[in-house]
Amino acid sequence: MDLYARACRAAPPRPPGLAAWLVNLVCDGPGWPDVVLRDWAPALGPKGLAEVARLVDERAAAAEPDGRHQRWAVRYLREQLAEVSGDVDRYVTMLAQDLVSADQYGRIVRVLAEAGRPAQAIDWVRRGSPCIRPAAPATARSTP
Repeated sequence: MDLYARACRAAPPRPPGLAAWLVNLVCDGPGWPDVVLRDWAPALGPKGLAEVARLVDERAAAAEPDGRHQRWAVRYLREQLAEVSGDVDRYVTMLAQDLVSADQYGRIVRVLAEAGRPAQAIDWVRRGSPCIRPAAPATARSTP
């Protein structure tokens, strides 16, 4: 995928076609390879990214309530769209939806820290601390 993304950056295809292919690969594909929009954003350009967003919205509207893969694919692509937008607040808002794991908090902390917003990053560390379970203490083995 990295090689193909580099080739598309060097000689960009039509953005709508590339957008449709990427969305279809994530939503209808076998679950691999990973599609990382950040790698494709230069080839997609603003028009292609807008098309990805439009197609993702269509998928979200048509998703079955019990369609786990479709819900996952929509969220996965929306998170990446928020990331490539460059809007840190939009990205954090997207990441903060349905918080259920320490990993999600960690991603928010990393995004804020990388954006030079340490106070907000620390706030998210505090919010996420109940999700982080300390490692079990090591127990000493007794030898006879």
